[in-house]
Amino acid sequence: MAYETPPTIAPNVTEAIGKLITAIGTNYDTIVDKLLTGCLNSSGIGVFIGNNTNVVGQALGNTLLATKETISQFINNQVIPITQKYDSAWANHPTDPRGITMKGVSIEMFRSKFNSILVDTNIAEVVTAVAAVTAVLPKWRSDNTQCQQYLYQLLTDQKASALWIWSYLTSATERWPAAVMSIDAYLGYLFFEFCWTTGAGVYSNGEIDSVIKNYGWTGKMNEWITFLIAKSADTPKMTMDILVKRAAYINNKGKNNPDYLKGWMDRFLNNPGSNLDYLVVVNENFNLNKKSLYTFSDSLKVRLEQKAAIYKTLKINV
Repeated sequence: MAYETPPTIAPNVTEAIGKLITAIGTNYDTIVDKLLTGCLNSSGIGVFIGNNTNVVGQALGNTLLATKETISQFINNQVIPITQKYDSAWANHPTDPRGITMKGVSIEMFRSKFNSILVDTNIAEVVTAVAAVTAVLPKWRSDNTQCQQYLYQLLTDQKASALWIWSYLTSATERWPAAVMSIDAYLGYLFFEFCWTTGAGVYSNGEIDSVIKNYGWTGKMNEWITFLIAKSADTPKMTMDILVKRAAYINNKGKNNPDYLKGWMDRFLNNPGSNLDYLVVVNENFNLNKKSLYTFSDSLKVRLEQKAAIYKTLKINV
């Protein structure tokens, strides 16, 4: 279909972006580590995972939170593959308010996250390759035609496109979903998924914040992580309440747009890998570790098994 036709790219642009892709591949693990470390530090959860110098951390015990390495494994093993499955190609669908996207990344997303992913990490090989692309696409930050070429060619690469997923997972604007995953893997995934598809406004528009406030959150962002840690036993129920709100939001947005409603309900409910289906996957493969993908401390293993048991008892009416 016409809206799936990608842009034509000149050979010199292809060559320059190809070198950037090579640089990303060589330095992928380093970039990811910088993004995740920054997330854990800026969110404040690094204290709890680390030395437990504050009261909440001492009360909870660092062995009851998933470690940085485990979060990284979970994202690479489960979050990135399911996201790339749904957002797998170039599209310019007339019903998508984001406009042109490549693997779920819009032009606006591409530009807004670019520096934090590829420039601010200060990896010389990557920064040099970025400069070489800018030399052949000098107006890409303001000219949509040039940006479309950059967006399409760069994100054809799986690792490059994965970095935009990582940027949403680790961003303060999106409230550090990767950090939340150390408390409840599925809840952190939902926060990411809703921000990825709808934007960070998903928190304040009533889908998330109104639910969390019902559990006692005051709305203060400096208490976001500590509150979720303190309410760890309640996160499965929070998750179900948020899913109900999400279903209502989708139905309301789609009541006059059948194409919108079908597309979003497929992603939310109707397909293997949908939001609800993925709850079962995360519960089985992470909380219960049935495929032995992760190494948990004994105390974390017990906590996750308890969380899995709670999830299995809950029902949702959408």
